[in-house]
Amino acid sequence: MKPGFVFHKGYLLLVGSIILIALGANIYFKNRQNQPAISRQLVANEQKSRALLELDMLQLKALRDKRGFQINQADYMLSSYQEIKKESFTLIGQIEDQFQEDTLLGRVNELLQVTKKRFEDWDQQLNAIANLSPEAAQKKLAENYQANKHLAEQWEAQFGTIQTMLTDRNKELSKRFEELISENNRSFILLLLLAVGLLSLSFFAIRKQDSLQQEHEATLKINKAVRASQQEFSSAFEYASIGMALVSLDGKFTRVNSSLCKLLGYTAEELKGMTFQEITHPDDLDTDLEYVKQMLSGEIDSYSMEKRYFHKDGSIIWINLSGSKVKDAEGKPLYFIAQIENITEWKKVQTELVQQKDRISNILEGTHAGTWEWNVKTGETRFNEVWAELIGYTLEELQPINIDTWSKYVHPDDLAESDRRLKACFNREVDFYECEGRMKHKDGHYVWVLDRGKVMSWTADGKPLWMSGTHLDISQSKQLELQLAENEAKIRGIFNSTFQFIGFLKLDGELMEANQTALDFAGITVNDVKGKKFWDCYWWQKDEQTKIDLQHAITRAAAGETVVYEVEVLGLNKQISTILFSLKPLFDASGKVVAIIPEGRPIDEIVQARHLLEQKNEELEQFASIAAHDLKEPLRMVGNFMSLLKAKHSSQLDSTALKYVDFAINGSQRMSQLINDLLDYAKVGSEQVPFDSIDPEPMLLDILSLNDSLITEKGVKISWSNLPNFRGQQTAIKLLFQNLIMNGIKYQEPDNAPVIHITGKELADCWLFSVEDNGIGIPAQYHEKIFQVFSRLHSKDKYGGTGMGLATCKKIVTIHGGRIWVESKEGEGSCFHFTISKSV
Repeated sequence: MKPGFVFHKGYLLLVGSIILIALGANIYFKNRQNQPAISRQLVANEQKSRALLELDMLQLKALRDKRGFQINQADYMLSSYQEIKKESFTLIGQIEDQFQEDTLLGRVNELLQVTKKRFEDWDQQLNAIANLSPEAAQKKLAENYQANKHLAEQWEAQFGTIQTMLTDRNKELSKRFEELISENNRSFILLLLLAVGLLSLSFFAIRKQDSLQQEHEATLKINKAVRASQQEFSSAFEYASIGMALVSLDGKFTRVNSSLCKLLGYTAEELKGMTFQEITHPDDLDTDLEYVKQMLSGEIDSYSMEKRYFHKDGSIIWINLSGSKVKDAEGKPLYFIAQIENITEWKKVQTELVQQKDRISNILEGTHAGTWEWNVKTGETRFNEVWAELIGYTLEELQPINIDTWSKYVHPDDLAESDRRLKACFNREVDFYECEGRMKHKDGHYVWVLDRGKVMSWTADGKPLWMSGTHLDISQSKQLELQLAENEAKIRGIFNSTFQFIGFLKLDGELMEANQTALDFAGITVNDVKGKKFWDCYWWQKDEQTKIDLQHAITRAAAGETVVYEVEVLGLNKQISTILFSLKPLFDASGKVVAIIPEGRPIDEIVQARHLLEQKNEELEQFASIAAHDLKEPLRMVGNFMSLLKAKHSSQLDSTALKYVDFAINGSQRMSQLINDLLDYAKVGSEQVPFDSIDPEPMLLDILSLNDSLITEKGVKISWSNLPNFRGQQTAIKLLFQNLIMNGIKYQEPDNAPVIHITGKELADCWLFSVEDNGIGIPAQYHEKIFQVFSRLHSKDKYGGTGMGLATCKKIVTIHGGRIWVESKEGEGSCFHFTISKSV
């Protein structure tokens, strides 16, 4: 072989090795540049998955508080539910932002819409529970059951699909990330070996040159190649995507690249004056120094660890450190090479995943949920401790555990239903398995359990493999459910057995329910009327006007007005009966009318009695008028003749006789006035008696004049103040004041001078009057009884009267749209209060 050929071959090999090194470095750094992008995609993907998991957990909490409020009616559960709902809608907005440019945006938006619908549905259930009667609330919940179930199944299906797609995406990204690392490692090692091999061949080829000159030239060329290689290494070192440093044996940075400076916030000059010990977190320093000690002693040549560095601004950075030592020809360590990769974001994700796992564990522990996993193919099962506790055991007591463990304790009557639902789940007819069943407790009784699960993995031939789920103790809920059913049966029994006609209408007049009393009254069934407009039902077919009046009344009730009127309806065999009919609006918590309750009761006997009473009243009024006329005639005669006697014979009469004549004249006048008042009182409450403007002061003066002799005899002191004018029936109001004043005079201790004070006050919608006396007082237990007809607290021997005075007062006040009551203590006097409405 010619020397020249060897010379050229050596250089050719050298150039080839340089090209391979450059090519390898190019591939290595391109792959390195792709790794952070993939890492960021992994982090973003994990954040999306975590956000969806958190939304799922919030819904579980909301469902728990909703059901807790449904069972216990506890306000704090309702408040907790509202807070969770608010947090959920905030999270929904964040999720929408995270998936804005994601290919899964459409699916995620559908999932978020389902979430909003679930909260809307739960809000409706809570409103029904809070504002409807128990039977109406239960009926509302029952009507919404299928919709609730469908929303839950729709959520679980869409949620599972999205999570599966995110998981698959993570797997693909992780696989690509590992492939890049593996490709980098393989290419680096391969190219390094090829480069070393080619350099070795070129070296030995050049050594074969015959002359010293050729050897010298070859040496120069090799040195040039080495310098080029060093420059290539320097470029790779300086522009590496990860931080790199050369560290002396005592820990000082001797050379750092720009990536490390950017990572730590220092300039290269600042770092070269520092040691790695200065920027290492104290909790990680001992471990790092131990690795360095082992490398210096020759126990290891390299190490890798996760540790924390302090940034120049004081913040903490998590890094993955790979350290190796460089030795001389004799094997003595010269310095260390450190490769430093920033893993702060990855550590955050890892920490959040741990926290997420802890939160899920806490939720399971907080809800006291038993968990289970089942290998459908092998029968292997895994239960948590709570699962065993639900039936009174520990997991150790149930060993060995398999699917037969569950079968052993489930109630035999529930196995068939459970198998049916499992089969539907295995056949993919439903996404989730859910079944309520009984399990035998250790002490012998049965516990009601809600069993929910889902097939998590399938075999290659489409058979279920692993299934996971939960057990929740619903014994208390089940007991409440049975009690609710029992109460509903009782309420329905009362509903159907009441003497009144009762129903339930929609706002448009559609009849949703009618009790048996109403149906029996007409001789029809519920199917004859349910779902029809109320005015089209049998009862109202008397004539067209009756139907029109009913439609107008329903319109008023739908607007929030309670409507009451008498109406003739059709009964059995089209017999016409009169009923007292009412339409009462049913309001929700916001004051909105949501339904109408029609009620009615036959009043044929009352109507007949009323007609008879009206006849008797007319006869009585005629009798009273005739009797009053017959009484007033002799009184006028007495008055007239006494007036004539006084006019013509006063000179013949002494002062005493004249006084007696005056008494007779005044007495006949007062008697005539009393007869007129009695006639007016007979019309109290009648539309024939008008409401006029009343000035109380002249009325009181007239009362004092009529009772002057008694007032003088008893030494009564009567005063009043702030008495307003108002509208009322003159005679009735006069009788009201007179009864209260006379009671204050009559009910006194012997030799006690009565003192009576009357006051008035204007209120927003009425006038308030008070009549206060210093009499014997009334014990508290009789404050209501005294206003009843013929009610007396004392014997007639001690205090006279018929017991009708205060009952008459109550009647008068009621006619005037007010009420009357007393404040009194025995032995301390009494104060009677009454109100007169401004709207009369």
